[in-house]
Amino acid sequence: LARGPCEVEDPPSVILLSARPHSLKTLLEITDDHKVAKLFRHTARMNNVENWGVDVSNAQYGAFANFFLSCRSGMGLKKYEQWRDFRPEGDGKKVLEKHEGVQSVFVGDNGQCDAM
Repeated sequence: LARGPCEVEDPPSVILLSARPHSLKTLLEITDDHKVAKLFRHTARMNNVENWGVDVSNAQYGAFANFFLSCRSGMGLKKYEQWRDFRPEGDGKKVLEKHEGVQSVFVGDNGQCDAM
C-alpha cells in the first residue's frame, strides 16, 4: 500500500469501475463482504492504516448493451468515461474534499477492454 512521499495516514479508498451491467448490480455487485473488499481491508491492516479499502457505495457499473459493442465503443469506453467524469457521493464527497489536489489513477487488468 503506497501512501505517497508524505506517508499519508488516511489515504482515500479505492473506487471500482466495472463493466458489469448496472441492471444486474444486485447479483454482481462488489459488497463489503466480497473477497476483493476483504483483501483491501486486510492490506490496510497489514500496513497499519485504518478505514481504508473499497468504497463500495461509489462503485461504478457498466451497461448491458456495452457487452455487444467493440472495446473502443463498449466496455472500455464506458469505463474510461466513468473514470473521467466521476464525482463521488455521500462519504466519498467528504473524502475528496479532505484530499483536495489528489489525482486519480486508472488501474486496469487484461480483461473487459481495460487496455484500450
